[in-house]
Amino acid sequence: MEKWIRSALAISLASTLALTACSSEKPESTSNTEKETESAGKGEKITFYAQYHPSIDALKPLIPEFEKEAGITVELNVLPYPQILDKQQVALTSGSDAIDVGMADPMYLSQWNNGGMLTDLGELIADKNVTNDDRLALDDFMPQALKQMANGGVQFALPLYAETTELFYNKEMLDKAGVEVPQTLDELMLAAEKLHDPKNGQYGIVMRGQRGNGLNIFIWTGIYRSFGGQFLAGDANDFDTPAGIQATKWYGDILTKYGPPGASSIGWQEALDTFAQGKAAFMIDASTFAGTLEDKTKSAVAGKVGYAPLPEGPNGTFPALAAWGMFIPENSTKKEAAWKFIQWALSPEVQLKSAVEHSRSDVARQSVWQADEYRSLFSAWGEWSDVTFNNINVAAPDYRPMIKNWTQVGDELGTLVSGVTSGTLTAEAAMKKAQNEIKITP
Repeated sequence: MEKWIRSALAISLASTLALTACSSEKPESTSNTEKETESAGKGEKITFYAQYHPSIDALKPLIPEFEKEAGITVELNVLPYPQILDKQQVALTSGSDAIDVGMADPMYLSQWNNGGMLTDLGELIADKNVTNDDRLALDDFMPQALKQMANGGVQFALPLYAETTELFYNKEMLDKAGVEVPQTLDELMLAAEKLHDPKNGQYGIVMRGQRGNGLNIFIWTGIYRSFGGQFLAGDANDFDTPAGIQATKWYGDILTKYGPPGASSIGWQEALDTFAQGKAAFMIDASTFAGTLEDKTKSAVAGKVGYAPLPEGPNGTFPALAAWGMFIPENSTKKEAAWKFIQWALSPEVQLKSAVEHSRSDVARQSVWQADEYRSLFSAWGEWSDVTFNNINVAAPDYRPMIKNWTQVGDELGTLVSGVTSGTLTAEAAMKKAQNEIKITP
């Protein structure tokens, strides 16, 4: 389960990112009693089921402003991942009207769309009687994040937050060894080899090796894409192609040769801890990890971290995109009130206020990223703002394929890739098994 890492200036993830992490937080249900009393009899009450996440922590204290403005009471129910998905899945599939606004993991949009469970927001956007164009500011959303919230050409959700992946490096280690920041995957392999000194507790690189669609496969996918992998070539898998084999071999080699011992059991938390303790020269992981790494109370490398785009493979560079958005279930009986809330919550004004007051590092609005008061929060982080903003804008919305059975496919792949990392499978054998045994449902 996912647990988001907080820092003085940012609270770290993932996805879901991915981003993504484990949380033991208890479900939380809140509504502002004063505002309830104030708006009682004036308007409706809507239920908002949200993921336990920094973006929600930042939005929550602002909700009374909406309640006062709109005369609509918001019951906020916060659940950690994956409980939020389970709750929504049950409500959507049962035809319940218990949820008026939910939070969408893009990897579930295909499944929910094909089940006819989501409201087409395009129809609401086109209805000028219920849509405030200035507040919605559709063109201001980061375009790739907006695309990830669509399925089958229909806009089913709008992005609340977006995260990506990037290359983290220990500037002191590179400077001492005279190593340049790698621009390609081949250069990264060579640099990790040169900086690997396990006798002195220094490893060339640390990345997720633990199996799972949101663990090793979340990072492996970027390498696979960089070598030219597509998941599907026409109607067939392409796992045992040269791209799949080379990407998996690269991933296994760099972790087993130049990573910490037990590479196949390293999750996102272990990777972050290793890098934060100054024990690794490089790490590829979630952009929001910068919050912990730059926090002097939690990190031995604060002020010593460099940020760079992902090194290129033969097919280019493929940073991840993990955006979550807000949607309206088809069975909601309060769609107009829910839509008013979404427009308010995701408006540039509210997103900027939440980002500045709570130092969010995951916003999905271009104007917020470009605002001086927002960028100044991270001015001490060097290239982080530019690298992260650019990565989100070039990331493919279908970085992970938008298929109905992604969780199953990703977990099966994760087991095979982990086998390569642990040395029980060759890359060729792992990808052959993937080709023959994994069934993708578009």
